[in-house]
Amino acid sequence: MPTIFISYRRDDAPGYAGRLYDRLAGEFGRENVFIDVDALQPGDDFVDAINKRLQTCDVMLAMIGKRWLSAVDEQGRRRLDSDGDYVRVEIQTALERKLLTIPVLVERASMPKTVELPEPLSPFARRQAIELSDRRWDYDVGLLLRQIKAAGMGGDAGLSLPMPTGSAQPHADARIVNRPVNLGFDGAVDHGVPHGWFNSVGYVWRVSDRYQASTVRRNDGKPGHCLVFSRDGATTDEFGSLMQRFPAKFLARRTVQFEGELKVADVNGWAGLWIRADGTETPDLVFDNMQRRGLHATHDWSHYSIDVNLPAETSWLNIGIVLCGSGVVYADDLRLRVWNDRGYWEDV
Repeated sequence: MPTIFISYRRDDAPGYAGRLYDRLAGEFGRENVFIDVDALQPGDDFVDAINKRLQTCDVMLAMIGKRWLSAVDEQGRRRLDSDGDYVRVEIQTALERKLLTIPVLVERASMPKTVELPEPLSPFARRQAIELSDRRWDYDVGLLLRQIKAAGMGGDAGLSLPMPTGSAQPHADARIVNRPVNLGFDGAVDHGVPHGWFNSVGYVWRVSDRYQASTVRRNDGKPGHCLVFSRDGATTDEFGSLMQRFPAKFLARRTVQFEGELKVADVNGWAGLWIRADGTETPDLVFDNMQRRGLHATHDWSHYSIDVNLPAETSWLNIGIVLCGSGVVYADDLRLRVWNDRGYWEDV
């Protein structure tokens, strides 16, 4: 059972912190969720008590509202700039202990930039955040619960459990398409990204936004363009993803196949295709990212495929390309097909 530490400012987002605490305590038990310095005993040394508590925790949730960054003390000095600020102490300690540290955004707050934080907290700016909105509270908290459970089981949630963090409504995100498009990468390109595709930030947990996408002409005699997805200098605990997302209730209870050609160069981790089905309220109904059979090092063009049976609860389908670590992955001639009642595959 994972243990959780909730960090928040009393003058920033106490209502949201209390609401989240109630949900977490109901899920994991109150003995496994620590929320407030009020839980300390009279006479306890604050820093020592925080260190002891964080020694027993698996996850730090840092609640960030509109006033988290700009909060000031009685003298008008920014609280975060003080070595004794309890929020700074909590987060700095969690980072030093290499806990899974998740920024939790509420009130439409944004992640602070590195230059806005004191130097000991600079790594915090690179943590992938999750947003909890009033409109989709249960859905967003459900995503957070899955990530916490994965951490408690010792899993590498960043690779094996991608999580959507966007709205479940198709009109809320202009990047969402009605059906798969531009799977051959010969369509329009917008700021280097092929039409219909987008970086997976917001829909895949802990994905990096430092990977580059472009299209180039094939140089092996085959006509048309292909996708190039790359990153230099990345370690194998960083990964990037390019994806499409579309409504898929019409595919529920059916078998689909995501296939295509891939080529890799100088990949120090692995690369592959991925597919994930989400429900209206429940993400990650079924998922495969080729991690156990991913492409490594350098390999020429070859055909790969993933077959999945979609549950009855399927509402959304996500397809994409993933690159873990540095190197280059090329992709072309992708297809999403469904097995029909006449006994053969047909394009979606």
